[in-house]
Amino acid sequence: MLIIRFIALFGLYFFSGTSTLFAATCTTLTGDPANEVETKIDSDCQNLIITGSNNNVIIGENNPSVVIQSSNGGTPDYDWKKAVITTNSQDTTIINYGNIGKNNTNLKSFAIWHDTGSGSIKLLDNRGNIKANDHTAINNRSSIDTINNSGMIYTHKKNGIVNGAGGEIKKIINSGTIEAKLDWAIKNVSGGNIDEITNTTTGTIRAKRDKAIRNYGSNSIITIITNDGLITSKESTIENESPEGQPGALISNIINTGTIQQHTSGNGKTIKNKNATIDTINNSGTIRAVGARADYAIYNISYGVINNIINSGFIKVNDNVTIKNGRLASIGIINNSGTIHASDNAAVFNEGQLNQIINSGTISAGENNGIKNDGTINYISNTGTVSAGNNIGIYNSGGTITTLDNSQSDLTYKGVLPTNYNAIISGPSDYGKVVFSGVSGATNFGVHSSSTLAVGTYGLVMSGLNANNIASGTSGKHSNPFACIDVNGTTATYTANCADLDISGNNANVTINSGVTISGEGDLDWELDNSSGTLWDLVVTAQQDFVNTGNNTSFFNAGNVSGSITHGIHNQGSFETFLNNGVIASNDKNGIHNNTSATITNLTNTGIISSVKSSSLNNIGTISSLENSGNISGGDYGINNTGTIGYISNTGTISAGNNIGIFNDGETITT
Repeated sequence: MLIIRFIALFGLYFFSGTSTLFAATCTTLTGDPANEVETKIDSDCQNLIITGSNNNVIIGENNPSVVIQSSNGGTPDYDWKKAVITTNSQDTTIINYGNIGKNNTNLKSFAIWHDTGSGSIKLLDNRGNIKANDHTAINNRSSIDTINNSGMIYTHKKNGIVNGAGGEIKKIINSGTIEAKLDWAIKNVSGGNIDEITNTTTGTIRAKRDKAIRNYGSNSIITIITNDGLITSKESTIENESPEGQPGALISNIINTGTIQQHTSGNGKTIKNKNATIDTINNSGTIRAVGARADYAIYNISYGVINNIINSGFIKVNDNVTIKNGRLASIGIINNSGTIHASDNAAVFNEGQLNQIINSGTISAGENNGIKNDGTINYISNTGTVSAGNNIGIYNSGGTITTLDNSQSDLTYKGVLPTNYNAIISGPSDYGKVVFSGVSGATNFGVHSSSTLAVGTYGLVMSGLNANNIASGTSGKHSNPFACIDVNGTTATYTANCADLDISGNNANVTINSGVTISGEGDLDWELDNSSGTLWDLVVTAQQDFVNTGNNTSFFNAGNVSGSITHGIHNQGSFETFLNNGVIASNDKNGIHNNTSATITNLTNTGIISSVKSSSLNNIGTISSLENSGNISGGDYGINNTGTIGYISNTGTISAGNNIGIFNDGETITT
C-alpha cells in the first residue's frame, strides 16, 4: 500500500533585532516497515531527518525553487549543519527537483548526511541542485545503491560526493554537473567502495582547484570509471593513492571515450597513481594535460602498479612527459594504436619496471625522445612510429631493454643497445630499419618470425654499429609457411603441395601422394652483410632442394618433385628403397643427384626422371641396383655415372639430348 503525505512549512526567526526569514524545521519522516510512504515537500524547511523504512521523498516536484537547508546552530552545533540526515533510514528513495542546500552561509556543512550505521538509500535522483558551502554536498558512510544526477551537485570548499569509512555506493551516474570549487568533486576514502562511476556524454565532473575524482587510503576501491563526457581539474584529475606501508587503493578500470583533462599552470597530473593499483586504463577518447606547464597525462610512482594502458585515442601533454613510470613503480603493458604525444619531453618515460610496449600507432615528442628508458623494459614491439624532434625515437639512457621488434623504416635509437633486436620485414620496400647512435653494449640480431621474406637484399636494416656491437645473429633461417614439414626419422605422408623437403635421422619412411607437388621456395636463409663501415644489409637466399641426409630412408613418390634451379632430389645420406611412380625433374640441374659417399640400395623407376639442362640421374656415390621401366631422359645424359652402380635393368627408356643415354665416366657399372 502507498501512503502519500504533503508537507508545507514556513517560519520567521529574529536575530540581533533584524528580521531574517528562514524555513521552519522539517517534519521528521519515520516511514513504514510494511508500506512505501511517499512524502512530497514543496515548501522550504530545514534539517530534514529521515528514519525508518520505505520512505520515498520527492522534493520540489511542484515547486522547483523549494530549499531544504541546514540551520546555523543547535546543540550540538555540528549536528545541525546538515540539510538532510538519512543515517537511520532503510530503503530510502529521494528524488530532488528543487534545492538541497544553497551556496551561501545558511548551509555550513552537509547537504545530505548518510553516516555510519545500518542506513540504506536505494535511489538518490537529483534533477535540481544539491549544494554545500563549507564542506560536502553528499556524505556517505553507509550504503547507497544509486546516485543519479542530471542536475548540479556542488561544493564550495570540500567534496561534491564523499564515500568513506566503509561506505558503499554501487552506482554514480552523472549526466549533469558534479563540481568542487576548491577540493574534490568525488572522493572515496578510508576503505570506501564505489562499484561504478559513469559520466555520460552530457556529464561534467569538475574540480576547479584540486582533484575531480580521488580514491585514497587503505583498501579504498573504485571498480570502474566510465567517461563519455568531461572530467576536468586544475591539479590531478583522477588520483588513486595510498599512504606508504598500507594496503593499496584500487581502481579496477578507467574507460574513457570522452575527455579527461588537467589544466594547471604547473605540476599537474591528469591520472595519478601512487602506492596504489589501477588494473586497466582503456582510452579511445582524449586524456590530456593542457596547461602551460602541465606535467603528466599518466603519472605512476612510488610502488604504483598499472597493469594495462590501452590507447586507441589521444594521450598528450603540453609541457613535460605524457606517460611516466617512476623508479619504484611498474606498468604491465602499454598497447598503443592511437597517439601518445608530448609537445616537449618524452612521450613515454620509464624509470621503473615496464613489461611491454606494443605500438602500432604513434609515440612522439616535439623535442626530446619518443621513448626514454632509465629502468627496465622487457619488450617493445613497434609496427607504428616512434619519433622525436631531437631525432631520437628511443633513448635507453642507462636502463635495460630486453627485446625490440621493429618494422618502422626510419627508427632512431640512442644509448645502451637492446639485448635482442629483430627486424620485421613486410615486403621488399617495407621493412624495419634502425639508425643507432651513441651506443654501448651489443645486441643479438634476428629476423622476426612474422616477417614475409623474399630472395634479395634488404639494404640498411641497421646502421651505426660495428661488428663488436653484434653479439650474434649474422645468419639464420626463416621459416616459410609453404615449406614442407621436415622429416627426422619418422613416417610421413605428404598430401598437399609444399617446398623444400628435408629428410634426416634413421629409418625414415616418406610417401608423396599422387597429385602432390614438391617444388619452389621453402625456408629462406638470411645473412647480415656489412656492406660498408657501420652499414648492414640483409641478404636472403632460398632453400629449394629436396635433400636426404638420413640413413636407411624408404621413399615412395607418386607425385611431382621438381627443382627450378636445384636438383629434383639431392641425396647426401642413404636410401634403402627409392621407388618413383611419379615425376622427378629439374630445369637447371640433375633430376636425382646421388652425392659422394651417398648410397641408394634399390632405385626403382616406373615414372619419369628428367632434366632439361643436365643429367636425369647423376651418380658420384653408390647405387646397388637400378631398375627402370619408365622414362629417364636428360639434356646432357640420361644417366651420368662417376661413382659405382652395381646393376642396371632397363625395360623402359633411357635417353638424352646429346644421344648418350648412359655415360659411364671412367667408373664402375657392374651389370
